[in-house]
Amino acid sequence: MKRSILIFSVAVAIISITCFGLMNKNNSATAQETVAPRNPVVFNTGLSEMFGETAEINFLYDFGPRFELTVTKKELAEIKSMKDLYHEESIITYRAVTITIVENERLTSKRASGANEFLNKTQIEFLKSFEYSTNFQIGGDVVRKNKETGELEDGFSRPHVTVVPEVQAQYLNGRAALLDYLKKESKEEVAKLDEKKLQPGKVFFTISKNGTIFNVRLLLSCGYDSIDKMMLKLIENAPGDWRPALDSKSEIVEQELVFSFGDMGC
Repeated sequence: MKRSILIFSVAVAIISITCFGLMNKNNSATAQETVAPRNPVVFNTGLSEMFGETAEINFLYDFGPRFELTVTKKELAEIKSMKDLYHEESIITYRAVTITIVENERLTSKRASGANEFLNKTQIEFLKSFEYSTNFQIGGDVVRKNKETGELEDGFSRPHVTVVPEVQAQYLNGRAALLDYLKKESKEEVAKLDEKKLQPGKVFFTISKNGTIFNVRLLLSCGYDSIDKMMLKLIENAPGDWRPALDSKSEIVEQELVFSFGDMGC
């Protein structure tokens, strides 16, 4: 069992790197994450323990802001160039930078473009207008230096970012406790699934100013309708309390979070 988990962990790292290099180049495509998951819990079970089979299934449990790369509104107000927010060492120059809002897992027509890494007035004001929990893509065509050959190559970089409160909402029992609850309550049904049919499922939910969960909704199915419904109900009925998020003035604000489950995805 431990060996299987280790192998899967290595695979996760490889997948994350691969996804990073295959970032969404089509503005009408579904938005993708650009960095590795935040220490997710992976349920690994030998089906032979239950059904006399040798197959195993790996099922992801994770939650947090939609994208791993995050920025606060206070930080957004100080960004003047692409490099202030995100930069890869291999990039020599940015040929264009476009900021595009992501809604319901899709890139929208709400965008602002510029000619290079230095953001223009329109782009800066666009960023300043973002509310908490806004998801967006930023970046564009670049010139990279190949680390092996030293030659310059055309490419692209389009990281995805979530705007988070200066103090994020916190599950008082601890992150591990919430993931453990989700895993324990669903493990019996998860053990029956065919891993080959799994897809990246995502349930969005909001932590209110009173520290309660509301606006729970499914935006991506894991490929099994029964599991989708189960995860929605588990999030809605999660035990324990939340400490609501705070803005830069220490005032309470709402924060949207995302529960990811099923296949790792990109």
